[in-house]
Amino acid sequence: MKQVRLSAVVANCFYTPGLLFFASNPQRVLSHAFLRLMKFVVPSGQYKNRGTPTFDRDFRGPITKQIRAARTFLRETSFFERFQHRKTDGGFAEQPELPTIAIDEAIVNAVAHRDYHTRILSSASTILMPL
Repeated sequence: MKQVRLSAVVANCFYTPGLLFFASNPQRVLSHAFLRLMKFVVPSGQYKNRGTPTFDRDFRGPITKQIRAARTFLRETSFFERFQHRKTDGGFAEQPELPTIAIDEAIVNAVAHRDYHTRILSSASTILMPL
């Protein structure tokens, strides 16, 4: 029987995935490895000249904690609008502006496809929604 040992450190050299997943604070070494959520309220045709954000928040810690915290925040707050519609059997139902699964997918894709070797903000994901 072979014994397999996973390690984030080899010869005092940290590997990026090990830091991102297993370090309690990977930002000590990779200061740019955090999830930033910003909201700009402008007409969709003017998104390139959007100015300052109306909301700005960072999520830090291991990658898994960042994803969980962002998902929880977006699910429990009014970051995206919720619309009410009348149900056929009476009463009202609330529907989010975007499906929860789409938001989860956008968060995971933004984190998974980011280039963690660069310190410049080049890997930003933008969601455009008509006003």
